[in-house]
Amino acid sequence: MPPLPVHIESSAGECQINFQVCRWCEDNENLVGVISSSRGAFRLLKLEDSNYPNKRTILSPDCAVVLKDRWDSLTDDAKRTSYPPVAPNFVIELLSKYDSAQLLHKKMLQWVNAGVDEAISIDLNMDPSEVRIYSFDPDANKVVWDTKEDSVEVRSRVLEGFVLNMQKVRRSMYLH
Repeated sequence: MPPLPVHIESSAGECQINFQVCRWCEDNENLVGVISSSRGAFRLLKLEDSNYPNKRTILSPDCAVVLKDRWDSLTDDAKRTSYPPVAPNFVIELLSKYDSAQLLHKKMLQWVNAGVDEAISIDLNMDPSEVRIYSFDPDANKVVWDTKEDSVEVRSRVLEGFVLNMQKVRRSMYLH
């Protein structure tokens, strides 16, 4: 099956994001259960309707981290499935030239509603560029997001000490 069309610039940006997240994971390996790129996917049980047991909700992130405590709560069999039934703690999605900003926003809402603690969307196609950091606000009982324009860096609230260097992401995508 041929791969879905992905613009080479988006692919390069995704590689840079994964490189930076992988480096954090290596430095914090005692905290990490599993890391995933866009080649992996997760089954999001919280979004599934028990009345339709054959209709599964599976999403694939550009980059995701499941921290050790969450990952270790799965059985060994669940860990070995093609789509582990767990919401990552941390997700990053990079909007490509082929994607819709509206569809990406909807996907980010799905991630957080499924139990993701922090979901970051990056749109470098806009001028100025836009980064949104999504999370769940228990007081308001809804998904909220903080929008930043032309960010130089993005600091995670979930991966302690992780800072995504946006200048490196831009450079990798030839967007100076």
